[in-house]
Amino acid sequence: MQDMRDAIVVLLAGGQGERLWPLTRDRAKPAVPFGALYRIIDITLSNCVNSGLRRVFVLTQYKALSLSRHVRAGWSGLAGLGEYIEILPPQMRVSKEWYQGTADAVYQNIYSIGSERSKFVFILSGDHIYKMNYAKMLQQHLDSGADVSVGTIQIPTHEASKQFGVIEVDKDWRIVGFEEKPLHPKESPHNPGQCNASMGIYIFNTQLLIPILLADAEDPKSHHDSARIFCRGSLPNITCSPTTSWTKTARLLITGGT
Repeated sequence: MQDMRDAIVVLLAGGQGERLWPLTRDRAKPAVPFGALYRIIDITLSNCVNSGLRRVFVLTQYKALSLSRHVRAGWSGLAGLGEYIEILPPQMRVSKEWYQGTADAVYQNIYSIGSERSKFVFILSGDHIYKMNYAKMLQQHLDSGADVSVGTIQIPTHEASKQFGVIEVDKDWRIVGFEEKPLHPKESPHNPGQCNASMGIYIFNTQLLIPILLADAEDPKSHHDSARIFCRGSLPNITCSPTTSWTKTARLLITGGT
């Protein structure tokens, strides 16, 4: 898919993973071993490479040594001809603070994002386990004419209660609201008894993402949390991408952290 060449990935890989203790005692959550030789981050990186996404910024922070070594040793062979998987520790280029949240992590690397001159930015998590072809989500993003698309999976409302961020949509899949781990999740208008749980997968038109990040950085009341910022119904032309038909998810294997 030609448009994948116009996209870059910001992969959030700085999570502490407190709920996976003691596995995260000496490493960040994305660096926790998974399936013998692999690490959790390999799942998302594999999704990227096999979807045609070959420009990836990996944002690290906590206990990142083993994660950085693993990415260099296992993925550096893909570098070349404009392709890369680049590790970006906090540079404090636009702030004197550590990352204050997931949105702030993206904001603090705004110069790296802008320098790539991409049309689209995927924002993904490096500590989730699922198989997905991101090219299909980008195609849906283009077909809908959206400025922002958010990947979701439909699950029973009783399973989502106090467990998942839930996105409220209208009949046209336009996002009209978001709640973080609500006690009573709002049902999907398309499937009664089901709700749209956020998978932490975002596609932005780059020309919209940068002003959103700048506005959030200047908001003293913001928690700099990506889900609360990127899923606001007030954003222009933001749609939900239900991924049920083109992803396989093991959502109960790795929980905790956003």
